[in-house]
Amino acid sequence: MLRGRITFTVRRGPDATADLLRAAHQLERVDAQLAQQTHADALFAAMVDGRFGEGVARAAEQAAGAPRPAGSQMTANLLVDGLTAIVADDPRKGTAALQRALARHDDDFWDSRALMAACLCLETWDLEAYGEHTERAVLHARGAGALLPLAHSLGVLAGACNWRGQFRTSEVLLDEAESLIAFTHAAPTYPRITLSAWRDEPGTLEMIDRVIADASERGEGQLVAFAEFARALLHNGCGDAEVALASARRATDELPFFKWIALRELIEAAVHTGALEVAADAFGSLCRRTAAARTDWAQGIEECCAALLTTGKEADALYQASFEHLERAGAHPHLARARLLYGEQLRRDGERARARTELRAAHEALSAMGAEAFTARAARELRATGERARKRSAETIDDLTPQELQVARMAGTGATSKEIAIELFLSPRTIDAHLRSVFRKLSITSRRELRGMRLADPTVSTPAGVGS
Repeated sequence: MLRGRITFTVRRGPDATADLLRAAHQLERVDAQLAQQTHADALFAAMVDGRFGEGVARAAEQAAGAPRPAGSQMTANLLVDGLTAIVADDPRKGTAALQRALARHDDDFWDSRALMAACLCLETWDLEAYGEHTERAVLHARGAGALLPLAHSLGVLAGACNWRGQFRTSEVLLDEAESLIAFTHAAPTYPRITLSAWRDEPGTLEMIDRVIADASERGEGQLVAFAEFARALLHNGCGDAEVALASARRATDELPFFKWIALRELIEAAVHTGALEVAADAFGSLCRRTAAARTDWAQGIEECCAALLTTGKEADALYQASFEHLERAGAHPHLARARLLYGEQLRRDGERARARTELRAAHEALSAMGAEAFTARAARELRATGERARKRSAETIDDLTPQELQVARMAGTGATSKEIAIELFLSPRTIDAHLRSVFRKLSITSRRELRGMRLADPTVSTPAGVGS
């Protein structure tokens, strides 16, 4: 069991799944509760293997047939029920069981399973739970001084920040996570490729290709499919719908979890290439998943995609409903994209004044986040209505490096150099050097002045547990 867990954490791949399956079977005779937890781990690992593994059906069958420990609402029991339902393509049953499992906090089950929690929160369309689980995992790992779990927890918390549009916070978290990954030799974290795709950073496509090659060599099919989703996101942002459609199709075919993220990209790309039958089929698959969750995030995405497939007053009503749900969900990038799509449709319909309102709002939000490709797309649409988009004024805060920004935030809460050093696994001397650089760049002279400065992302507040 330990060998399987270590292999999954450091490398992932079919070897980890095989060890966990053998351990779960042997544990059934001596500890039903631990056996069920290991069955859940094995089934999750098999799903992460994706096309490189051969054990998903076997893992699901073995888990379903294992003796169940007392307590039908135990986290592990609910997880096995939910994961086997997802494998059987029953999103309604799977989502219900996974939602109950994720809501349980009366044991330490989730403390060491940050990646699993993140994947399942996406599967259940629950951005709030995603943030709660990952923030708790970071605090737990920091408190224990556990570097490898901290690396993974920081990575998945960065993923939550990406979905919220907190791209600068995500970068800070990823820089720390990746420094720990280099030290501990852990498997890489996912969110860097989506952050780069949102920002349209130089070298993003090369990074995606490297990630696919590395994940293929290790046997991590989930990451290969996730990288194809990132490619689709990048090309949708750039307005290259043909390439986005091909990438989204590959991601949809192979993602074992949260297929909806690829379906959403596929629908937009298919509509923009005129492949309306493809878009309609994908929308039907999406609705099976949104109906199972019924969260604000799920409803907002469904309504936005439905609006893409219709016109006129019906589309107007769908977009407005989408805005409300996505705002409540805190899914700011999806909200800004929905406004961009609505503005594009209004411009095509000849309603230039209304189009400008939506496109201006989309441009301002996307620009503030740093979603460069989508910002440029919104600017092009605005020019087509006869208005030139305003350039975002440079902010001094943007001159700080991610490490300096993190140190500045923590110092702004009143933390001492020693306290910051302990939390970031750096020396107090290094912290003081960072603070001197921060003071110089921000033209201030004391920590006290940091307390009144806006050091979070421009769109939303810093999540709890980051720099606190």
